[in-house]
Amino acid sequence: MGYVLKSWLDSGFGTDYRVFLDFIDTDGQTFIGSSAPVRKGWFDRFRSKLFFYTIIQFDRINAHFIEKSQGRINIKISGHKDGHSYFLPLIVDGFEPEGGVDIRIEERHLRMADIVNGHERDLKNYYKELADIEESRRRKDDSSIGRSSNYRYAGELGFEMFKVLEESDDSFDNYLYSEEDRREKEITEKYKDALAWRGPLLRGIVAKFDAFEMRVYSDDHDQHFHVIHRGKNINARFSYPQMQLMSYVSGTTISAKTEQKIRDFCKKPEVIAKFEKEFAKRSKTL
Repeated sequence: MGYVLKSWLDSGFGTDYRVFLDFIDTDGQTFIGSSAPVRKGWFDRFRSKLFFYTIIQFDRINAHFIEKSQGRINIKISGHKDGHSYFLPLIVDGFEPEGGVDIRIEERHLRMADIVNGHERDLKNYYKELADIEESRRRKDDSSIGRSSNYRYAGELGFEMFKVLEESDDSFDNYLYSEEDRREKEITEKYKDALAWRGPLLRGIVAKFDAFEMRVYSDDHDQHFHVIHRGKNINARFSYPQMQLMSYVSGTTISAKTEQKIRDFCKKPEVIAKFEKEFAKRSKTL
């Protein structure tokens, strides 16, 4: 329970009487994502802060993350727009080791807002720089005469890579995409901490829709999926099978119109069949 600034409820398309809650462990990973209703009242127009309340039930799966964090977790309370968030450090009783809490965990516990926000900024920069690199590759593809870009990338690229392997290391400079490959390697190293925090993105892809990816993560605690748009830095949780927006992990929010389009797409029988298959696979690993 708590109070939230009324301005945090502005979704850009009206007032949404919800705040989003992320329970975060010592690694900066969200292990519970939920939302809390904000109480409405006759005198809201005269108030700058409104009251919210909810109950979150921990289960045995959540206990692993709390134990790993030695009872030191954070709750990220978020509104509907970038910058509308607050990290609340909490101590869960009963998880502190007999010898005391690791000093590194204590430090991260109090710095979690800086850690998570820093990773999110780095990821946004990484995707922007990666998009520039991909655009450079595309321009080289388009400059080919008499070949489609797909043929050049798959055919000529493969041939040139073969030549690189056959010749000396110095010949790497002659490879068509050598400069882009160098740049991609550099930004991967530059943002390696943020990429490690993000984790792999190739697992559990269910479907794609208008540059959005619907993903099911094997280590998520309940039955929900993620809607991700890397270019816009969107990572939103949707419940399954209700297909309702639950909360945001990071990035910008989704408009009500786009949310409805995503919901309609995910309710298609062929997409539901893919969700069922992916959740069945996940249940075998839990």
